[in-house]
Amino acid sequence: MEMARVKQAKERAARADLAIVVVGENSMRYMWKEKTCGENVDRYELSLVGLQQELVEEIYK
Repeated sequence: MEMARVKQAKERAARADLAIVVVGENSMRYMWKEKTCGENVDRYELSLVGLQQELVEEIYK
């Protein structure tokens, strides 16, 4: 995800009555190189991956 997409999401959410934001990790086996959780993938923290935190914060503003 690029910052431009975060800004676009913020603009769309500002025009909406309700914004449902779904964030999380990718455990899909068909996108093995982009996988961020699941079997054989460990993480040392529970923070959101990529720009997801920025996305949530921008939409919340």
